[in-house]
Amino acid sequence: MSLYLLGVSYLAMVLAGLAVGAVFQVLGLVHAHHFIAVFQTRPSWNYTTFLDFAALAVAAVLGWRFLRTGGPAMLRAMVAAPDDKAKLALDPVCGMSVDPATATARSDYDGKSYVFCSAGCKSAFDKDPDQFVSRAAQHRHPH
Repeated sequence: MSLYLLGVSYLAMVLAGLAVGAVFQVLGLVHAHHFIAVFQTRPSWNYTTFLDFAALAVAAVLGWRFLRTGGPAMLRAMVAAPDDKAKLALDPVCGMSVDPATATARSDYDGKSYVFCSAGCKSAFDKDPDQFVSRAAQHRHPH
């Protein structure tokens, strides 16, 4: 189905381009000779080059952060089957579903074990566990 949609969309774009070109030809709006500057100039270092490098650096940092803070595990949890989701635990800090079998960030508090989606959530929990334990209890037993 996707290939069919791709083919139909491509064909529609080609036909639309040809039709617009024909209309411009008939109305005399097409220049016989026109200058195309992009073929006459050499590549140069300018502000857009440095903005491109800055955007690549930001993308690299965000990608690194995604990988270091449990991004792939989060994506796997989001597409898990309902039976698998029933086995997941809730991160008391951010509320994300976490697989206790594969969670690397864990803390024990008041006789109970807690699992976290990332080291950042574990660190926040360890600083003030009471704040997050009471929030987790409210989510389990809403009033």
